[in-house]
Amino acid sequence: MEDVIALARSIGFLIISVYTNGTFQLKSSSDDIFVSIDGLKDSSQKLRSPVYNKVISNIEASHHKNIIINCTINSQNKNEIDRIAKFLNESLLIFLVNILGYYHFT
Repeated sequence: MEDVIALARSIGFLIISVYTNGTFQLKSSSDDIFVSIDGLKDSSQKLRSPVYNKVISNIEASHHKNIIINCTINSQNKNEIDRIAKFLNESLLIFLVNILGYYHFT
């Protein structure tokens, strides 16, 4: 990935962002890292897989200066958005969360 970031910078891209599910270490020279977390532990694991603890651990271990959380509202997490934001702010010291449009999950 670093080779792609270097290439993008060399041809003039001003801002480089990486989007990830957070299951790998969050080491990057990009300007931003967007990590998808779709709820607190139970709902997140229903939506994705049992990787929630690993993702949280990778966020906690990262020294990147600008981690942004993407959270898509859906039927599994729609009632916990306030608790998600509180957890991210208090526990992980994340201050920017993108709340994306509603997706109906069956």
